[in-house]
Amino acid sequence: MRNLIIATVLLFTAAGLFGGAYVLIGNKEAVLTEQLAAIKINSEREQTHTRLEKIAEESSDDRETLATYFLPHAGESITFLTLVETLAPKNGVTLKTDSLEEGADKKTKEKWVDAIFVFSGTRENVEQFISILENLPYVSRINSVTITAKTVDDWEAKVTIRVFITNYET
Repeated sequence: MRNLIIATVLLFTAAGLFGGAYVLIGNKEAVLTEQLAAIKINSEREQTHTRLEKIAEESSDDRETLATYFLPHAGESITFLTLVETLAPKNGVTLKTDSLEEGADKKTKEKWVDAIFVFSGTRENVEQFISILENLPYVSRINSVTITAKTVDDWEAKVTIRVFITNYET
């Protein structure tokens, strides 16, 4: 009987130790699962960061090229005006810059410079110069065009062109 009591005590002690070990292992498993999930999230973030760095490096030339199609700021409108004023005599028109105004849209936060040009020449030269203005290497839009015939060979156009300014949020 004494052996039976000792065996029973040892059995319950062993069962208690095994049960405690089982609970301890279960708790460690939960902690390990959380740590593995955190490692996975961190790894995904690192991969995303690496991928974005690679895209930034690979697209730097494209971004530089794209930036040349915008005015960097309103003060740089002089380069745009110089280009237009240089192109005018080469295309047989006399050009006068009527006005230059800065603008912005409060909702979209787009910024631009509106330039109004008055130029004259033959009908063909005036129409050709309007086409040139439409295809300038800037992100721009012709807002209005008014063409009038002064004489048979002398035509005048008043063109309002909007040139957009780079607007990166920083």
